[in-house]
Amino acid sequence: AILLEHGELKITAPLSIRGDGPEFLTIDAQRSSRIFNITAETGDFTIAGMTLTGGQTTGNNSIDNDKGFNGGAIRSLTSGNLALEDVLIHDNRTMGSLASGGGVFTVGNLILTDSTISGNSASGSCRV
Repeated sequence: AILLEHGELKITAPLSIRGDGPEFLTIDAQRSSRIFNITAETGDFTIAGMTLTGGQTTGNNSIDNDKGFNGGAIRSLTSGNLALEDVLIHDNRTMGSLASGGGVFTVGNLILTDSTISGNSASGSCRV
């Protein structure tokens, strides 16, 4: 397992990240940060062949369109595609007002292939 000790992995340009499979590669944020933060506004991204766990954001988004604390494992701000292939995303969370996407938050399209997103949570108040 890869244990993140220095915070999230920031991705600023289109990228594909491929591991050997969720049973062989685990990235664990140890509740210290989210795992992947895709900040590029355009482009397509692929994450494949891994387990993402232990991601956490803690804080209050100030308004409905604030996305700072969204996405416990992955936050994607691209208008393009986020493709998850053979990925297991579990035991991640967001904690705080208006913070959504315990496992994954994306602005663009999410394409899932042979992937599981389960056992994640988002807690805190939200406006309806």
